[in-house]
Amino acid sequence: MRICFVSTFLPQPCGIATYTSYLSQGILKVDPHIQIVVLAEHGAERKTSGNIQCFPCFSRRDDYGESIINKLKEVKPDILHIQHEFGIFGTDDRFINFLKMIENQNYKKVVTLHTVFAQENINVKEINNNIEYYNLTLGNLCDKLIVHHHSERIILNREGIPKDKIRIIPHGTRCLNLINQEEARKKLNLPLRGKIILSAGFIRRTKNQLFLIKALPLVLQEVPEAYLFICGSVQNKADNLYFSYLMEKAKSLGIIDRVIINNCFIPEEDMDLLFSAADIAAYVDNSVCHSASGSFHLAIGAKLPFVATWGPKFAEEVVKYITDELLVINQDREGLARIIIRILNDEKFKEYVVERVSQYALQTSWENIAQRHLGLYKRIFLEKEVQTEPAKIALTPKIPSNY
Repeated sequence: MRICFVSTFLPQPCGIATYTSYLSQGILKVDPHIQIVVLAEHGAERKTSGNIQCFPCFSRRDDYGESIINKLKEVKPDILHIQHEFGIFGTDDRFINFLKMIENQNYKKVVTLHTVFAQENINVKEINNNIEYYNLTLGNLCDKLIVHHHSERIILNREGIPKDKIRIIPHGTRCLNLINQEEARKKLNLPLRGKIILSAGFIRRTKNQLFLIKALPLVLQEVPEAYLFICGSVQNKADNLYFSYLMEKAKSLGIIDRVIINNCFIPEEDMDLLFSAADIAAYVDNSVCHSASGSFHLAIGAKLPFVATWGPKFAEEVVKYITDELLVINQDREGLARIIIRILNDEKFKEYVVERVSQYALQTSWENIAQRHLGLYKRIFLEKEVQTEPAKIALTPKIPSNY
């Protein structure tokens, strides 16, 4: 079987590129006879040999449909799997037009929606009034949709996409190769003693690092040896202003000596080192869009206790597989501090959390996630062609029974 991904790919600094790389490797561990071709955005490394080949052939700045299709004619895949993210494929009609152009091709078409917007949480102005039509049109133009959370499936089903067309496959987890904590801290120039609260990821308002800084004085009352380590890069002028504001806030609270901010992009090969240095990870995003977090799954892979905000990005996985005792309402400084303090001071509770996290890391290992993808690929590859009428938008959408 020949699988063709359309995605960003390494070494391009992009979470989807990392996702596709690990999924590809996981697939080959399960079935080394699979052929994988990645049609990538420019910025990926060209590879013309081996089981994973990569051909950079499109740019998000262009009308990319023809460029991808020209390469698809050479690849002739059995399965075309597109890793969709609005930041890559845009919020205009280019992606829908691309799907229409390949609608009658012989290969099966799978799309993973890494972000699912509903009308009430859309924050993309260009499709603000048409997001449900966009999702439904996209769903009609592919054979299967993959989402990471059950809540995303409910939204898409309510918008008119048949439930049996949507598969829930969680984000994968790489089990990190941890090293001695003190050695990791030496290499990162971090304090060798003390408790380190790690916030890893881009520095921006939606990541909500300010929430952590505001809660840190309360943490220090019970854990005076605590440090907040914010590690990630800024991407634009607005992020730079936010970075400066974080520093000013730490100074005004008198905790600047307890806040360490490393403004640089973290390459994937440094993640083991980074998470080895931490005692707890913090994911306090204030985003209300439905998506999964690659950084969160790194903490899972490090078997590291964590705190996270209630919301569609984290709540479903945390409640179902770990414990909702790790979730805090956004801007509840006292609640955030209580959870951090408990993890750092209550060894029995920490052990319970680590055990649950470890089980979830195994369950969502990239090999297991790849196995689920392969099962889906093989089913749709072997099934007979069945002509079905596309779903239609109703004036009053029917709410599914499991809503």
